Parts: sequence; C-alpha cells; structure tokens
Amino acid sequence: MHSGLMRMRGGNFGSVSMPGFPLPEVPIPVTARIGLETVQPSQPVEPPAQNTCDAVMPLLANTNPTSPKLKELRATILAQAAEFIPRWDAFLGACIEERQSALTKQHVDIRAAGRKQQALCAHLNGGFMTANTTWNRAIEAKARAMNALEAARYQRKHLSRMASNAEIATADGKVERAKQAARVAIQEEATAINERNMAEDKLLTARAELAAIAQQEYRIKAALDGQPYHDPELGLAVPA
Repeated sequence: MHSGLMRMRGGNFGSVSMPGFPLPEVPIPVTARIGLETVQPSQPVEPPAQNTCDAVMPLLANTNPTSPKLKELRATILAQAAEFIPRWDAFLGACIEERQSALTKQHVDIRAAGRKQQALCAHLNGGFMTANTTWNRAIEAKARAMNALEAARYQRKHLSRMASNAEIATADGKVERAKQAARVAIQEEATAINERNMAEDKLLTARAELAAIAQQEYRIKAALDGQPYHDPELGLAVPA
C-alpha cells in the first residue's frame, strides 16, 4: 500500500490520490454549511413599527407658517399627505410581503436542491470508494504478476545446462504465461485507475456544487431574516 497523498495526470488518466487514503474534501465555508434537515423557520421581516404617516404628519402639523399663503399650502399638503401616505405604507408593506414570500419559496427550493445534491454526493462517494478499492486490488494483482514473471525468468535463466528439451519447453512456457498474465494485470490496473479517476472527478464536482448551493442557502436565509450576509469573496458582511 502506498503512503502519502499525490495527485497526477498521465496518458488518458484523470487526477489521482494515492490508494488507501480518503478523497480530500472540497472545503465548505463554516458560514455556508446547510442544516438542511434541521433548519429553523425564519422570522418574517416586519415593517417598521412607526409607519410613514406617524413620522411625517406630526412634522407637517408642527409647522407654524404666519402668512396666509403658506398656511393655505400647509393645509393642502396635509390633506394630500393624509391621502397618499397610508397608500404608500400599504404599498411598502405589500412589497415587503411579496419579497418575503419569494424568499421563502427560494429557501424551500434551495434546501430541496441541497438535499438532492447531498444524496448525489453520498452515491458518488460510494462509487468512488468502490473504484478506489478495485484500483488497490489491481495494483496488488499487478505486483503479484510482475513477481511471478520475475520468478519465471529467474528459473528459466538458471535452468540446468543439462535440462531436457521438455524441461526447457516447460520453463519457456511458464515465462510466456507469466508475460501474458503481467500484460493483463497491467491493463486491468490501467483501467481501474482510469475508472477511479473518473469517479473522483465526479465526486469533487458534486461536492463543489454542494458548496455553492450551501452558500446560496446561507445568503437567502440571511435575506429572509433581514440579516447581513457574509460574502466569502469580499470577506465582508454585506446586505443580503
């Protein structure tokens, strides 16, 4: 069994980690890990307790113009504001409710996508482990075949000078059979490493996609809760 961890590219083969070691994880930021099964319900973002009318109307009412013209203008503005501001507050509340509804749906959808991707990663991980085991066995089989070939060649080389033609033919036959077995073992190891590399690439791709989904879930959850979102690329908390 080999030791250490190495990645290589060669021929038609993909990336390789040494046998007997687990596939390196694609890191998922701590802030982006999904608790897809245990996520807590988000609290809806409520409009400010003080509506626009409560904030604006006292300011208008507390103005004390002295000229008849300004007094008349203030009365007009008060009347218009009393009609417009409640409509504005209702519009703003409807926009917030619409946004929350859309975010809630997005959050449900992204968590469903995350669970699906988690299942895919688990499936691909099983395939990778099987392919890795097959590769390890192929490496061992190739080593045995090469040892058998070396032993057959040694026996043929050190065959007695007085050996009969039948003994020579038998020794030559052992060498040829060992060569054929070695060729087969080499080909099977090459096939095994290729299949293992493809399984690894698929798993790494799936894990990277899961990490991206996790980051999206974190961003949507932050927006849903009205909290800032920590952008991993900027390293800053930004509005979600």
